[in-house]
Amino acid sequence: MKRIKLFSIFVFIMCMPVLLAQNPLDFFPHHEGDIWEYWYDENPPGGYVIRQNAITKDSLGNDGRHYIETTLFNKFILDTATFEVYRYYSNPLYKDKWYKLDADSGDTWIVWQDSSGQHQFLAVVSDVYQEPYFNQAVTIKIIDYYMHTVGVPESLWTTTHYLASNFGLVRTDVEFSSPEYLIRGAIIDSVLYGNVTSIEQVEKDRTPKTFTLHQNYPNPFNPTTTIKYELSAAAKVELTVYDLLGREVKTLVNTYHPTGTYRVQFDGTQLSSGIYSYTLKTPQGAVISKKMVLLK
Repeated sequence: MKRIKLFSIFVFIMCMPVLLAQNPLDFFPHHEGDIWEYWYDENPPGGYVIRQNAITKDSLGNDGRHYIETTLFNKFILDTATFEVYRYYSNPLYKDKWYKLDADSGDTWIVWQDSSGQHQFLAVVSDVYQEPYFNQAVTIKIIDYYMHTVGVPESLWTTTHYLASNFGLVRTDVEFSSPEYLIRGAIIDSVLYGNVTSIEQVEKDRTPKTFTLHQNYPNPFNPTTTIKYELSAAAKVELTVYDLLGREVKTLVNTYHPTGTYRVQFDGTQLSSGIYSYTLKTPQGAVISKKMVLLK
């Protein structure tokens, strides 16, 4: 037993330099032209298609921070001094502290909170471990995101992100799809890892094959957000927003659409902070619902 304990301590000590030497910025590669390719669960559970994300712009602002634009996910601000990554929007007053790249297991922070401070969107690093990706030993940080109301003991889990050293975001989980996004390849700093499809093939694959409702973006939002949906066949569709009690808040769409991809904006200016749902349905009986969080 003593030999086993001594061996465990020896292994831990040998691994410490690797863990301590990890550069937090490795968890968020940001070279202009970097590409990530994911399996995306378009029709949960298991209706996977290919999606690509690419960095189209990485500029250094007057404040010394990196302003990064991508094709699929968010616009980001990266502060290399504090290792913090913010989502940012057209309104500079709104930004979310999405990642703390130097955070360790158990660390938590406020992503966003409303003006009263009562409703908060929280991030918690639930685990840090090592795992091979593309034949490389990398460190994985699991970050869980919760909607929390001050004074209420329970919080509502909304999504989970997996950040890998050298690769960035490799997986996301949501309530009805785990994983939602799962990396299958990447080009980081001009080096190819795994499989990356040609852009032309990805565009071809984006022709809607199913009746799909996407997660709104941004989420949480204040005060506006965009909802995207896809129709594989022409249909009359209805898109409606409800509160947590199931009461109708607003009908956003109630019309006939041909096959295609559509986006509609929802404005929550007149609503209070909280969790809302939005439902897409057709007369043929197809119904899909998702949740979104309004934080003021």
